Amino acid sequence: MTIMQVARANSNCIDCGFCKYFACKWGSKCTGCGACVISCPNTARELVEVSNQRNTVKVTIDGIEYSVSENITILKALEIIGYKINLDHFHGEEGIHAPCGTGGCGECNVVVNGVIKPSCVTPVEDGMDIITDQSVIKSYPPQRIVTVLNKNVHEMAKIYGIKEMSFFMHGCNMHCSACHNWNLTYSNVDRPSTPDQLVHQLFINTSGPGVNRIGISGGEATLNRRWLLEFINKISTRAPDHLRIQLDTNGSLLTSDYIEALIDAGLTDISPDIKGATLQGFQQLTGINDPAVAERYMDNTWQGIGYILEKCEGRLFTVVGIPYHKDLVTAEELYLIGKKLAGINPEVPVNLIEYQPAFRKRDLAPFTEDDTNNAVQILHDAGLRNVLCQSADDMPMPVDPLDILFNEDCSL
Repeated sequence: MTIMQVARANSNCIDCGFCKYFACKWGSKCTGCGACVISCPNTARELVEVSNQRNTVKVTIDGIEYSVSENITILKALEIIGYKINLDHFHGEEGIHAPCGTGGCGECNVVVNGVIKPSCVTPVEDGMDIITDQSVIKSYPPQRIVTVLNKNVHEMAKIYGIKEMSFFMHGCNMHCSACHNWNLTYSNVDRPSTPDQLVHQLFINTSGPGVNRIGISGGEATLNRRWLLEFINKISTRAPDHLRIQLDTNGSLLTSDYIEALIDAGLTDISPDIKGATLQGFQQLTGINDPAVAERYMDNTWQGIGYILEKCEGRLFTVVGIPYHKDLVTAEELYLIGKKLAGINPEVPVNLIEYQPAFRKRDLAPFTEDDTNNAVQILHDAGLRNVLCQSADDMPMPVDPLDILFNEDCSL
């Protein structure tokens, strides 16, 4: 008898269809991957243990044949066999990295029968030939799921009248309850793209005058480091001198060597978010339950921002984002964030991002003018001197779970 997990709906289900149409390709053959649990906007999916007799299938992994249970993911099979799996991710660490858990970022990609596949959501099948060797995987172009947004999504672009084309990376290593981009972040049914494919599309679409900024956002764009660095480098190599390349990131993976690699690849602008100054505040906003993982991500965000502001002046234009809603971030936490950031550089441009009702926090009260003024004043009191505000009018409106068609301005 084998103990396995499968996903099931609970009483919170509102039958919005997101799990069925955007988070799972496998229908009734649940593998227990958990992608639908992560992506459900109403916490209506959960993993439950089941005891049943499963058939086995034979797969070859790195040249060795194994018998494994059917209806499990490749990632789960690798874990059972004894491969080291890292659910968080820092470049160069041992093991297979699977930080997003939804199949969007491509970090856990393996070669399956000669084709790149995300191991976290791909079911095992009889006769599969699976390769995890990175030297083999790197002989294939990197892949991840990307949505192209043919409109400005960055605040600084709008302020300065910049015409922008944006690339939205699917998959994230955080689970923010008020995520404004959840309908793209957690979707994994689209065809993955290589950097070459998107760069070709980019220069077809930007052959005319006017586009002078490329925005890279997410989800979390810094997942799948090889993909991102190749994409930026290929844009930079072909781009005219006036074209700027902007990266939005939650900052959790911004080690000094990654930052330097991004600059070397051609990145010109960066906007890392700060989601907390205390572990409790960081976990509250990001939805990361494991304190060790949360603390590591939070500390790395602060170290990365410190490195950017102290070591990259003149090489990387930086605006620091601070997501905020009074029901998710206390005034004390906001002050501590501002105080700590001002201690690094009080003049740094700061973008206060107003979290509006979205995803699992659709019951949040809308931001008021007083809320904005109070938050800005708190950051000023903390010592920050250059605070802008990204209001609801400056962002794509959250998508209702009962109306989950992608925005008409998206090119999928």
